[in-house]
Amino acid sequence: MIRHIEDAESLETLAFLQEDPLFPRLAVNAAAYGLSSLFFDLWVQQTEKEPVAVMGRLDGQMTLVARDGFDAGELALFLQAAGFETLLCKCAAARRLPFFRAQTAVLLRRKKQVFPAETGLALDWAPSPRTLYALLKTCTGASIRLPPFDGWYVDVSHKLRRGLIRAVTACEGGGPVGCAMTAGESEGQALLCAVAVVPEYRGRGYGRALVDAMSETLQKAGKQVFLLRDASENEAFYRSLGFEPLEEYAFLRPAGKGEADGQQTAF
Repeated sequence: MIRHIEDAESLETLAFLQEDPLFPRLAVNAAAYGLSSLFFDLWVQQTEKEPVAVMGRLDGQMTLVARDGFDAGELALFLQAAGFETLLCKCAAARRLPFFRAQTAVLLRRKKQVFPAETGLALDWAPSPRTLYALLKTCTGASIRLPPFDGWYVDVSHKLRRGLIRAVTACEGGGPVGCAMTAGESEGQALLCAVAVVPEYRGRGYGRALVDAMSETLQKAGKQVFLLRDASENEAFYRSLGFEPLEEYAFLRPAGKGEADGQQTAF
């Protein structure tokens, strides 16, 4: 059985979510928009004994957290009926669903305490969403593309103003040259995203400084630091920072979509 979740108390009863690294994505959207809004939907699949899967959808982007015993047939029919543009879930769950895999990502965890080295690099902890978007547009690679500006801007600015996510940019020569953000945060976890340095400033340690600064801030707030990277990119960089791989995840698209462009919307 799949039902819509419309109150925070119901969400808090889903204990298996709390330790999942994707939970911050669901938690931040629930905090930003509520559970009875037109912008964010949250559903749970439940057996006779217990909940086995939770799905959250914001602006076509679906996040799935599923236990081993979820009903893949029922879930696939529901997802097709509900509609989505991309679906993020563990590869173990993705293999049981009849959708096109657009991208594979590796979940990383930064387990050790971070003590950033003094670099003298100027950091801005209150960048405007417009600045972030322009910077990310300069940095996007072959496997990642940004969503349309209007929806991205409204969502990110709303969450930044409410302190639900955070962002930092590195500045040199009077302008931003790199950034890092959190895609979601919960009480004990944070998921990093949008780590980028403009091409002409790469190789100077700016990416390391940004990730270290954000990681230190999150760890001081008592949060475990996670990050999703494309399976084919930046492995050596994050390994050098002490991130350890935990599990593979997949970005899925409905059958028949995604094959043409071969790209995945940035999260």
